[in-house]
Amino acid sequence: MPDSIKQQLKAGKLDLNDPADTVALLKLNAVVGVTGFFDQDGKLRSVGLQCAFCHSTVGDSFAPRIGKRLDGWANRDLNVGLIVSLAPNLKPLTDLLGVDADTVKKVLNSWGPGRFDAELDKDGKAMRPDGKQAGTLIPPAFGLAGVNLHTWTGFGSVPYWNSYVAATELNGSGTFFDARLSNKEQYPVAAGSGVDSFQADRSPTHMYRTAPLAGLWTHQKGGFYHDGRFATLRDVIEHYDSHFGLRLTEPEKRDLIEYLKSL
Repeated sequence: MPDSIKQQLKAGKLDLNDPADTVALLKLNAVVGVTGFFDQDGKLRSVGLQCAFCHSTVGDSFAPRIGKRLDGWANRDLNVGLIVSLAPNLKPLTDLLGVDADTVKKVLNSWGPGRFDAELDKDGKAMRPDGKQAGTLIPPAFGLAGVNLHTWTGFGSVPYWNSYVAATELNGSGTFFDARLSNKEQYPVAAGSGVDSFQADRSPTHMYRTAPLAGLWTHQKGGFYHDGRFATLRDVIEHYDSHFGLRLTEPEKRDLIEYLKSL
Protein backbone atom coordinates (compact mmCIF):
# COMPACT_ATOMS: atom_id res chain seq x y z
CA MET A 1 0.00 0.00 0.00
CA PRO A 2 1.14 3.61 -0.51
CA ASP A 3 2.97 5.14 2.46
CA SER A 4 0.25 7.79 2.82
CA ILE A 5 -2.40 5.13 3.45
CA LYS A 6 -0.09 3.19 5.76
CA GLN A 7 0.45 6.29 7.85
CA GLN A 8 -3.30 6.98 8.03
CA LEU A 9 -3.96 3.39 9.09
CA LYS A 10 -1.20 3.47 11.69
CA ALA A 11 -2.59 6.68 13.14
CA GLY A 12 -6.16 5.40 13.06
CA LYS A 13 -7.20 8.21 10.73
CA LEU A 14 -8.53 6.03 7.91
CA ASP A 15 -12.22 5.38 8.49
CA LEU A 16 -12.69 1.71 7.62
CA ASN A 17 -16.47 2.17 7.88
CA ASP A 18 -16.39 4.68 5.01
CA PRO A 19 -17.38 3.00 1.71
CA ALA A 20 -14.98 5.27 -0.19
CA ASP A 21 -12.04 4.04 1.89
CA THR A 22 -13.18 0.45 1.39
CA VAL A 23 -13.24 0.96 -2.37
CA ALA A 24 -9.74 2.46 -2.23
CA LEU A 25 -8.46 -0.59 -0.34
CA LEU A 26 -10.16 -2.94 -2.81
CA LYS A 27 -8.35 -1.20 -5.66
CA LEU A 28 -5.11 -1.97 -3.84
CA ASN A 29 -6.14 -5.63 -3.38
CA ALA A 30 -5.70 -5.07 0.35
CA VAL A 31 -8.86 -6.76 1.64
CA VAL A 32 -8.29 -10.45 2.34
CA GLY A 33 -10.71 -12.70 0.47
CA VAL A 34 -12.48 -9.88 -1.40
CA THR A 35 -11.89 -8.88 -5.02
CA GLY A 36 -13.33 -5.71 -6.48
CA PHE A 37 -14.16 -5.45 -10.19
CA PHE A 38 -14.02 -1.94 -11.60
CA ASP A 39 -15.14 -0.38 -14.86
CA GLN A 40 -12.96 1.80 -17.11
CA ASP A 41 -13.86 4.86 -15.04
CA GLY A 42 -12.68 3.21 -11.83
CA LYS A 43 -16.22 2.69 -10.50
CA LEU A 44 -16.82 -0.47 -8.51
CA ARG A 45 -19.28 -2.61 -10.49
CA SER A 46 -19.19 -5.91 -8.56
CA VAL A 47 -17.46 -7.77 -5.75
CA GLY A 48 -16.23 -11.37 -5.67
CA LEU A 49 -15.48 -13.52 -2.64
CA GLN A 50 -12.65 -16.03 -2.34
CA CYS A 51 -12.33 -19.00 0.03
CA ALA A 52 -9.97 -16.79 2.05
CA PHE A 53 -12.92 -14.58 3.02
CA CYS A 54 -13.90 -17.17 5.63
CA HIS A 55 -10.82 -19.37 5.91
CA SER A 56 -8.06 -16.77 6.28
CA THR A 57 -7.53 -13.78 8.51
CA VAL A 58 -4.78 -11.30 9.44
CA GLY A 59 -2.65 -10.63 12.48
CA ASP A 60 -2.26 -7.34 14.33
CA SER A 61 1.32 -6.74 13.21
CA PHE A 62 0.53 -3.34 11.66
CA ALA A 63 -2.51 -2.15 13.59
CA PRO A 64 -5.51 -3.81 15.30
CA ARG A 65 -6.92 -6.35 12.79
CA ILE A 66 -4.51 -5.09 10.15
CA GLY A 67 -1.39 -7.04 9.35
CA LYS A 68 0.12 -9.99 7.58
CA ARG A 69 -2.22 -12.51 6.03
CA LEU A 70 -2.79 -15.72 7.99
CA ASP A 71 -4.01 -18.38 5.59
CA GLY A 72 -5.80 -21.39 7.04
CA TRP A 73 -6.92 -19.54 10.17
CA ALA A 74 -10.70 -19.45 10.49
CA ASN A 75 -12.03 -15.89 10.30
CA ARG A 76 -13.74 -15.85 13.69
CA ASP A 77 -14.26 -12.05 13.48
CA LEU A 78 -16.32 -12.31 10.30
CA ASN A 79 -20.06 -11.89 10.86
CA VAL A 80 -21.48 -13.52 7.74
CA GLY A 81 -25.09 -13.41 8.93
CA LEU A 82 -24.97 -9.69 9.67
CA ILE A 83 -23.42 -8.95 6.28
CA VAL A 84 -26.11 -10.93 4.44
CA SER A 85 -28.90 -9.37 6.53
CA LEU A 86 -27.82 -5.90 5.31
CA ALA A 87 -28.40 -6.83 1.65
CA PRO A 88 -30.81 -4.38 -0.04
CA ASN A 89 -32.88 -7.26 -1.40
CA LEU A 90 -33.62 -10.32 0.74
CA LYS A 91 -36.38 -11.56 -1.57
CA PRO A 92 -34.35 -14.55 -2.85
CA LEU A 93 -34.14 -15.83 0.74
CA THR A 94 -37.70 -14.96 1.74
CA ASP A 95 -39.03 -16.71 -1.38
CA LEU A 96 -36.83 -19.76 -0.83
CA LEU A 97 -37.68 -20.19 2.86
CA GLY A 98 -41.28 -18.96 2.69
CA VAL A 99 -40.91 -16.39 5.48
CA ASP A 100 -40.84 -12.59 5.74
CA ALA A 101 -37.74 -10.38 5.72
CA ASP A 102 -37.82 -9.73 9.47
CA THR A 103 -37.70 -13.48 10.16
CA VAL A 104 -34.78 -13.91 7.76
CA LYS A 105 -32.87 -11.09 9.46
CA LYS A 106 -33.54 -12.57 12.90
CA VAL A 107 -32.12 -15.92 11.80
CA LEU A 108 -29.08 -14.42 10.07
CA ASN A 109 -28.23 -12.24 13.04
CA SER A 110 -28.55 -15.17 15.43
CA TRP A 111 -25.33 -16.77 14.12
CA GLY A 112 -22.90 -14.17 15.43
CA PRO A 113 -19.24 -13.66 14.44
CA GLY A 114 -17.27 -16.61 13.13
CA ARG A 115 -20.31 -18.77 12.39
CA PHE A 116 -22.20 -19.86 9.28
CA ASP A 117 -25.16 -22.14 8.56
CA ALA A 118 -24.45 -23.94 5.30
CA GLU A 119 -27.60 -26.08 5.41
CA LEU A 120 -30.27 -23.41 5.99
CA ASP A 121 -31.00 -23.04 2.28
CA LYS A 122 -31.24 -26.84 1.93
CA ASP A 123 -33.33 -27.94 4.94
CA GLY A 124 -34.91 -24.66 6.11
CA LYS A 125 -34.02 -25.33 9.77
CA ALA A 126 -33.50 -21.84 11.10
CA MET A 127 -32.90 -22.74 14.75
CA ARG A 128 -31.95 -25.76 16.83
CA PRO A 129 -34.79 -27.63 18.58
CA ASP A 130 -33.77 -25.94 21.84
CA GLY A 131 -34.20 -22.51 20.25
CA LYS A 132 -30.50 -21.71 19.93
CA GLN A 133 -28.84 -20.62 16.69
CA ALA A 134 -28.14 -23.35 14.13
CA GLY A 135 -24.84 -22.17 12.64
CA THR A 136 -21.48 -23.81 13.16
CA LEU A 137 -18.06 -22.28 13.70
CA ILE A 138 -16.07 -21.58 10.55
CA PRO A 139 -13.40 -24.31 10.71
CA PRO A 140 -9.64 -23.77 10.43
CA ALA A 141 -7.76 -25.51 7.64
CA PHE A 142 -4.87 -26.86 9.70
CA GLY A 143 -4.07 -30.52 10.37
CA LEU A 144 -6.13 -31.84 7.47
CA ALA A 145 -3.34 -33.59 5.56
CA GLY A 146 -4.57 -37.10 4.78
CA VAL A 147 -8.13 -36.26 5.84
CA ASN A 148 -10.53 -36.66 2.93
CA LEU A 149 -13.71 -35.35 4.55
CA HIS A 150 -13.25 -31.83 5.81
CA THR A 151 -16.62 -30.52 6.96
CA TRP A 152 -17.61 -30.78 10.64
CA THR A 153 -19.92 -33.69 9.86
CA GLY A 154 -17.75 -35.17 7.13
CA PHE A 155 -20.21 -34.87 4.27
CA GLY A 156 -17.70 -33.46 1.81
CA SER A 157 -14.07 -32.82 0.90
CA VAL A 158 -12.44 -29.46 0.20
CA PRO A 159 -13.17 -29.70 -3.57
CA TYR A 160 -16.75 -30.70 -2.73
CA TRP A 161 -17.05 -27.77 -0.32
CA ASN A 162 -15.62 -25.34 -2.88
CA SER A 163 -18.31 -26.36 -5.36
CA TYR A 164 -21.09 -26.55 -2.77
CA VAL A 165 -20.50 -23.05 -1.42
CA ALA A 166 -19.55 -21.36 -4.67
CA ALA A 167 -22.38 -22.73 -6.82
CA THR A 168 -25.23 -22.97 -4.30
CA GLU A 169 -24.58 -20.12 -1.86
CA LEU A 170 -22.28 -17.50 -3.44
CA ASN A 171 -24.10 -17.31 -6.79
CA GLY A 172 -20.96 -18.45 -8.59
CA SER A 173 -20.88 -19.84 -12.12
CA GLY A 174 -21.01 -23.61 -12.08
CA THR A 175 -23.13 -26.67 -11.47
CA PHE A 176 -23.34 -28.59 -8.21
CA PHE A 177 -25.00 -31.98 -7.80
CA ASP A 178 -25.33 -34.27 -4.79
CA ALA A 179 -28.05 -36.91 -4.96
CA ARG A 180 -28.21 -36.98 -1.16
CA LEU A 181 -29.81 -33.53 -1.20
CA SER A 182 -32.81 -35.03 -3.02
CA ASN A 183 -34.03 -36.56 0.26
CA LYS A 184 -37.30 -34.70 0.80
CA GLU A 185 -37.51 -35.49 4.49
CA GLN A 186 -34.01 -34.28 5.32
CA TYR A 187 -33.67 -31.46 2.76
CA PRO A 188 -37.19 -30.27 1.92
CA VAL A 189 -35.99 -26.94 0.51
CA ALA A 190 -33.30 -28.38 -1.75
CA ALA A 191 -35.34 -31.40 -2.83
CA GLY A 192 -38.34 -29.25 -3.68
CA SER A 193 -36.33 -26.67 -5.60
CA GLY A 194 -37.05 -26.77 -9.31
CA VAL A 195 -38.20 -30.39 -9.46
CA ASP A 196 -41.80 -31.58 -9.83
CA SER A 197 -41.58 -35.22 -8.74
CA PHE A 198 -45.24 -36.14 -9.32
CA GLN A 199 -44.69 -38.43 -12.30
CA ALA A 200 -41.32 -39.70 -11.03
CA ASP A 201 -42.89 -40.80 -7.76
CA ARG A 202 -45.48 -42.84 -9.69
CA SER A 203 -42.66 -44.85 -11.23
CA PRO A 204 -40.79 -47.74 -9.56
CA THR A 205 -37.56 -45.82 -10.17
CA HIS A 206 -38.72 -42.58 -8.49
CA MET A 207 -36.58 -40.81 -11.07
CA TYR A 208 -36.78 -39.06 -14.43
CA ARG A 209 -34.78 -40.05 -17.50
CA THR A 210 -33.04 -37.10 -19.13
CA ALA A 211 -34.37 -36.78 -22.67
CA PRO A 212 -31.65 -36.92 -25.37
CA LEU A 213 -30.85 -33.67 -27.10
CA ALA A 214 -30.66 -35.34 -30.50
CA GLY A 215 -33.87 -34.74 -32.41
CA LEU A 216 -34.97 -32.15 -29.90
CA TRP A 217 -36.81 -30.32 -32.65
CA THR A 218 -39.43 -33.11 -32.68
CA HIS A 219 -40.66 -31.97 -29.26
CA GLN A 220 -41.82 -28.64 -30.65
CA LYS A 221 -45.32 -30.00 -31.15
CA GLY A 222 -46.87 -30.76 -27.78
CA GLY A 223 -44.21 -29.08 -25.68
CA PHE A 224 -41.10 -29.94 -23.72
CA TYR A 225 -40.56 -31.94 -20.52
CA HIS A 226 -42.53 -35.10 -19.80
CA ASP A 227 -45.82 -33.23 -19.51
CA GLY A 228 -45.28 -30.53 -22.13
CA ARG A 229 -45.22 -27.78 -19.51
CA PHE A 230 -42.93 -25.65 -21.66
CA ALA A 231 -44.49 -24.89 -25.01
CA THR A 232 -41.29 -23.72 -26.74
CA LEU A 233 -37.52 -24.01 -26.48
CA ARG A 234 -37.53 -20.37 -25.51
CA ASP A 235 -39.66 -21.25 -22.47
CA VAL A 236 -37.21 -24.01 -21.50
CA ILE A 237 -34.23 -21.70 -21.75
CA GLU A 238 -35.98 -18.95 -19.81
CA HIS A 239 -36.72 -21.47 -17.05
CA TYR A 240 -33.11 -22.62 -16.71
CA ASP A 241 -31.77 -19.09 -17.07
CA SER A 242 -33.95 -17.98 -14.15
CA HIS A 243 -33.57 -21.11 -11.99
CA PHE A 244 -29.79 -21.32 -12.21
CA GLY A 245 -29.11 -17.60 -12.50
CA LEU A 246 -27.27 -18.04 -15.82
CA ARG A 247 -27.84 -14.42 -16.91
CA LEU A 248 -27.83 -15.29 -20.60
CA THR A 249 -28.00 -12.36 -22.97
CA GLU A 250 -30.69 -12.15 -25.65
CA PRO A 251 -28.23 -13.05 -28.45
CA GLU A 252 -26.97 -16.02 -26.40
CA LYS A 253 -30.52 -17.29 -25.94
CA ARG A 254 -31.25 -17.01 -29.66
CA ASP A 255 -28.00 -18.78 -30.56
CA LEU A 256 -28.71 -21.55 -28.05
CA ILE A 257 -32.20 -22.12 -29.48
CA GLU A 258 -30.84 -22.46 -33.03
CA TYR A 259 -28.05 -24.75 -31.85
CA LEU A 260 -30.49 -27.05 -30.02
CA LYS A 261 -32.74 -27.20 -33.07
CA SER A 262 -29.79 -28.35 -35.19
CA LEU A 263 -28.99 -31.43 -33.08
